Amino acid sequence: MATDLKPSRTVIDALAVPSGSAELHFFSEPSGFGIRITPGGIKTFFYQYRWAGKTRKPSIGRYGEVTPKEAQAIARGFAGKISRGIDPKAEREAEKARSLREDAERKWTLGRAIAIYLDERDLKDSTRKDMQRAFRGLSDWCNKPVGEISAAMVKSRHKKLSDASEARANLTMRYLRAVLNFVKHEAEAEGITLLGTNPVDTLSHRKA
Repeated sequence: MATDLKPSRTVIDALAVPSGSAELHFFSEPSGFGIRITPGGIKTFFYQYRWAGKTRKPSIGRYGEVTPKEAQAIARGFAGKISRGIDPKAEREAEKARSLREDAERKWTLGRAIAIYLDERDLKDSTRKDMQRAFRGLSDWCNKPVGEISAAMVKSRHKKLSDASEARANLTMRYLRAVLNFVKHEAEAEGITLLGTNPVDTLSHRKA
């Protein structure tokens, strides 16, 4: 393991590929900035630091995809965050989780959720047609992300539909509950919490 190296292409290209396990080499500045070389010759920049008594080593990027100067700038940014009491690794993980959630919210509109539910569920033709008919009462929600459907919206729409037929309103909301539960479990299978409480449950609490 070499230390106090200059982060330049000349220096990095001269580093030997290890024959055994991966080796770490540290650059002179900032402290903790280094590069990991595997026996296969893959070189990856990283930044090593201590947080809450544990050593953390988030990857910055592969050499060749990220230049030494770019990697050093990112490492300096990490060092600056740590000096301000911010954990770079935790911040990156939070940003990744937020990005995944935003992607899921854009993906799971009510219209798409209904289409997938009707396509994947083993339903009788009569049930499928009845659901399609019932969801006409929610047609203006089809482009809305399911996470934006609130209990207040459900309560208001149920009341509006009940003015025409309470039985149909109740059936529409039972179908909506089933679709939203389906989306909830699909998203959780991808490690994303898209829905907390099903907003249709508010009708059960109110005995609507």
